[in-house]
This record gives sequence, C-alpha cells and structure tokens, in this order.
Amino acid sequence: SGLPPDVTAWTDTGFLGMQKAHPNTMMPKKASKHHPLTQKEKENKAAQKRRLEIMEKIIEASKIDLPEVMIEDELHRMMHQFRGDIEAAKMDFADYMKEIKKTEDDMKKEWRPDAIKRVMMNLIVPKIALEEKIEADKKQVAHEVKHLREHHKDLDEAKATAYVSYMLRNDAVFAFLENLK
Repeated sequence: SGLPPDVTAWTDTGFLGMQKAHPNTMMPKKASKHHPLTQKEKENKAAQKRRLEIMEKIIEASKIDLPEVMIEDELHRMMHQFRGDIEAAKMDFADYMKEIKKTEDDMKKEWRPDAIKRVMMNLIVPKIALEEKIEADKKQVAHEVKHLREHHKDLDEAKATAYVSYMLRNDAVFAFLENLK
C-alpha cells in the first residue's frame, strides 16, 4: 500500500487483504478457543471500538444532506479498494464475486450505509480540525514523507505531503475526541 508504515490503517473486516498490503492495519479481531487475543490486540480492538462509537455519535447528531454524487464516489472508492484487496490476495476478482454469489451492484447496496458514514466522516473530521485548530505535526509529516521517498523513488512529494498530513491530522482529531469527557 502507499501508506507509511508508521500510519495505522483502521479498517473493517470487509478489507481483509489490507493486512497483506499494509502491516500496520487494525481491524476487529475475534478471539477463539485456541487463539485468545493478546493484550495489544485487546487494546487495539478497544481503541477501534471507541473511535467507531465516537464517530457514530457525531454522525447521528449531524444534519448533513449529502449530494448523491458524493455517496456514489465513495462507493466507487470502496469497490476499487475491495477489488485491489482481492487481487492483492492473489485471487481473481470475477471468480471471487461468483463464489460469494454477488454482483458489484449487490455489494454497493450493502455498503451504502457505510459509504454515507464515510462521506459524513470525511466532512466532519476536517471541520473539527478547523474549529479546534488541530493540525498534523509538521516534523512528523516531513519524517513520514522522507520515509515514503526512501521506498518510492518516483514519489509525487506534494501529493504525499498532502496525504500524510491528512492522515496524521485525522489521527490527531481522533486523539482529541477520545480525550473529551
């Protein structure tokens, strides 16, 4: 993936292949009889649950009338990521879809509520950052971009800086929200 290794990607179980592409991926993990969760896994699961609960409450309280084009764009992004995850796991996308007996349209219908939440989150988090004057740490951004450049020689530095700033700012917003009582 194009994410810096130090950036944690918080995903759900719809993106199982993401862990192969980005080792620092957090997704809900279930304990089994023979494989109980480690302390770190329990902490990550609790942190992810807290973040999801916070966003759910904020989204529920928000009154945003979303343009359909924004929802469709997010569904397209979700499908693109899903396809990439399937292919990264060395599976043929068409065969996978046949095996689960679903079409892309079926998947988009199922994902629509999540797409709406994602769009809302992508509008709300920057607004919180602006109102609370939360920014990504410039030194950390520079460090992450430098790290990316070491691994991707053809890196578009402006895009990488914008992306890393966005991700780190979002992490800072969630840290801020988690510390609110």
